[in-house]
Amino acid sequence: MNKKEILKREQYWYDYAKDMLFGKKIINVGWQQWDPDDDDSQTGLVFTTEDNIAFFLSSDDEGNNPGALHWSSNQPTGPQNATHGILPVGVIDIIQFQDLKGVNK
Repeated sequence: MNKKEILKREQYWYDYAKDMLFGKKIINVGWQQWDPDDDDSQTGLVFTTEDNIAFFLSSDDEGNNPGALHWSSNQPTGPQNATHGILPVGVIDIIQFQDLKGVNK
């Protein structure tokens, strides 16, 4: 692949990501069971944007396992007032969490 082809491919992905995410409002965040048919699968973070698109983090391009979301900031932020952190895999599923809190009763 020559430089022009590489640049075209990379530009496509940057434009695609921008189109899907830039300026979108996140309206829902939660962890969901990765594979509902597999009791041993972990949960992964899912967020939904105002245009009703659900995004999830995967460990690879095929979506085989959930992936953690790492973040960093120049200024301390968040509940721990930190400059970096992680939203991990394996947090209780949103439905189970709501049940535990008594929301679904």
